[in-house]
Amino acid sequence: THNFTLLNNGHTIVGIYTGNNPISLRLTGGGLNGIYEFLQFHLHWGENYKSGSEHQVNGMKYAGEIHFVHRNIETLKLAVLGFFMESVSNTSTSNIIHKTTATDIYKTNNSTLVEWQKYFAVSEYLRLMNNATTINLNLASLMGSNLNNFWRYDGSLTTPPCTE
Repeated sequence: THNFTLLNNGHTIVGIYTGNNPISLRLTGGGLNGIYEFLQFHLHWGENYKSGSEHQVNGMKYAGEIHFVHRNIETLKLAVLGFFMESVSNTSTSNIIHKTTATDIYKTNNSTLVEWQKYFAVSEYLRLMNNATTINLNLASLMGSNLNNFWRYDGSLTTPPCTE
């Protein structure tokens, strides 16, 4: 697990790494050239259970999408890992729990559920711009367990500064 500052920047809640071991958060492979260091993660979500994702698959949108932003340590180019999220109702508590679509958290990966519950418990207090808090999270658990199936493409950022 690693320490993060969660900050409401007025557009979304950003998770900024505040630990002292960035090497453990490096990204390589998957067709990428070089080593990419983790910069931050952020979420995109909508007003209902199927309008928040920036991307679509076969015309289907999801409740949300989480982005893990990395930067190449030599070229400074960015690589963003995006994961779809869907909203499901937990009948035992009637709360909304978010999960990645790549994992059935109720059967195979409880650590994913635990990490998301920690995130959403503290993000409740970040409704106002510039509100911040610290949290200890396991990024790998937030991603889920199936990292072998993915799409890769060149593009630009959809959040400021919207660089190509």
